[in-house]
Amino acid sequence: MPNRQFVLIDHSIEDAGGHHLEYARRVLGAAKAEGFRTVLAINQRARSVDCPEADAVFKPFAHTCWEMQAQPVLRTLAGFAMRCDAMTADPRKVARFAIELASLVTEASVTETDIVFVPTLGGAEALAISAYSSGDSAKPLHWHLLFRRDVASRATLTNPRAAIERWRIQSALARAARRFGVGVRYRYTDTEELTQRYDKLGAGVFQTLPIPIDDRLGQKYPHDAHRPLVVSYVGDLRDEKGIDLLPGIMASVRRAGHGTAKVQFRIQGNLPVAGVTAHTRRARAALEAAAQDVGGVELVEGPLDSDAYMDLMLHSDVLLIPYSPIHYAARSSGIFVEALAAGIPTVHPRNSWMGRNAADRLGFGYSIPSEISTGLQDMIVNYPRYEAASKGHVPTWRDWHSAARLISLLRANEKQ
Repeated sequence: MPNRQFVLIDHSIEDAGGHHLEYARRVLGAAKAEGFRTVLAINQRARSVDCPEADAVFKPFAHTCWEMQAQPVLRTLAGFAMRCDAMTADPRKVARFAIELASLVTEASVTETDIVFVPTLGGAEALAISAYSSGDSAKPLHWHLLFRRDVASRATLTNPRAAIERWRIQSALARAARRFGVGVRYRYTDTEELTQRYDKLGAGVFQTLPIPIDDRLGQKYPHDAHRPLVVSYVGDLRDEKGIDLLPGIMASVRRAGHGTAKVQFRIQGNLPVAGVTAHTRRARAALEAAAQDVGGVELVEGPLDSDAYMDLMLHSDVLLIPYSPIHYAARSSGIFVEALAAGIPTVHPRNSWMGRNAADRLGFGYSIPSEISTGLQDMIVNYPRYEAASKGHVPTWRDWHSAARLISLLRANEKQ
């Protein structure tokens, strides 16, 4: 009898690097260890994707998750950009995605005994899954759907656009629930705060999954006091991730007397394929100019493959996460999770999911952007104290956020 399959669908995987592929590899590796035959389904534009954890790879999808959504931009007085991750649906894209799902089910021989895990989706994909499930040839599959994008809390609904975006996602999920045909759906987010927000939409019950980390993060060595501290920024260059703040932060560190022998900066970032604004492009150009002026700055082009990414993380002493606290109030950050799993202190927004998990023990939480430089300089001066606190939290964090635990939770739901 053939092995039960674990099918991971992520239509946003379209290159050899990036967080989406790393996430998929960790989950598929854990599923494979549990005896599943593993299947990865990704974007048609993907060329060479290295995923040894997958027994089979299919490329049926035309659009990424970002392209499936509509995302207007708001600006706060603090100068951050917030993307309202509106899960609106283009009927043509929904219909096409449903057809692509049907093709995948046929080609990969997916059955109702398999687990189908979709870790990146919004309202459009939820509608497409319902469209597939109500078709004449649909199979009664077991869908595990992970919603990781933010949804506005009721407290922010005085903002008209936030209210509209919340209504859009609520409407899309309600329509998806009404139209769902054969099969079973399990709904998740990856933070408790986000689970509470989705629960209040009235579109079903949500559970919280761990954020799978790479076991190699445990190989991080203590900082050598005879070498410069490496302060890193890792990830996509998006407005809401505070990239326009980086030049000022680096310059302030130099003005405070921390030269290149004391502190080095490593900025790994790439402009995402979709959702790039003119502001983002200007910020990228300003960052390149600042790297020349400040000195001791390495700009690492990305996305990186798995080994290069892990090497960058393990050689970082501080992770700079100057994200918008509005955008990340309830939403998770993979970089933050990995930093804590490796025992790397972070500079992060205090009034966010990151701030609530780090509390005052781990790294530095800022309330307004002007505090970032102050906090980073304190971390530079008192680094041994910050490092010791972060290292002490590693075992608990790694046990909680493991791919094996994620697989266990998915399987436990199906046994109920």
